[in-house]
Amino acid sequence: MAGSFGGSVKLTGESEYRRALQQITSELKVMSSQMQIVTATYGKNDTSVEGLTARNKVLNEQIETQKQKVDTLKQALESSQAQYGENSNKTLDWQTKLNKAEAELINMNKEVEQNEKTMKESGNATNENSKNDNTYLTLTDTDRKILASYKAMLPNLG
Repeated sequence: MAGSFGGSVKLTGESEYRRALQQITSELKVMSSQMQIVTATYGKNDTSVEGLTARNKVLNEQIETQKQKVDTLKQALESSQAQYGENSNKTLDWQTKLNKAEAELINMNKEVEQNEKTMKESGNATNENSKNDNTYLTLTDTDRKILASYKAMLPNLG
């Protein structure tokens, strides 16, 4: 699946670029369906560590494949510029496709960063809650000691 198309392959003809992009697009569709499974399993707005980890796993695969798409589109654009010129319709079409692919890549990276930030904050909140729980338990133990010492003093007061 991911990685079956090597991004370092030098393509030469427009039909080769289109075939490579079809393969990459097919891989991205499979990964998109995997993300649908993750979303169905954990919910769209789930912020649990498990849910975010599962989302990041699929997102990281998508990012690697999207990078291949961007690289292929860059090659196609350069080839079209050399063959047809900067302002030809074919060149402008490749440029538009490249811009959209780069925007998708940026959005994927932002989502991974946000997920990692949320997981980190969740980890910090868990650690903070753990500290608070220990403080509460310490206060409870202190209260028990004070109560025990008062009970011990009561018979002597009378």
